[in-house]
Amino acid sequence: MYGWSIFWFAMGLVSLVMAIGFKQLAKEKGIRMTWWKWVLSGGWWIGFLLAVAVPFTFIGEGEPAAGAWMILFSVVPAAILGVGVWRIITLGSET
Repeated sequence: MYGWSIFWFAMGLVSLVMAIGFKQLAKEKGIRMTWWKWVLSGGWWIGFLLAVAVPFTFIGEGEPAAGAWMILFSVVPAAILGVGVWRIITLGSET
């Protein structure tokens, strides 16, 4: 029971570090972040975390074949969507 609490605490810390790092990256690259860009990037980040968590849950429950297929059908599209989100966010910036 306490293992899950530690896991979610660590995931919260990782997400916080990612948000701070993304804010600094946007500032250095000259990207003007509006509220909808933050919502878009945050939504993608939550979707990516779920896309990673679900396949490894399948693997942990003893279904490695289903987990491997879920990696293929969730993590790969999430990574591709990440490129699309980045292109939308950087539209009209100096980069």
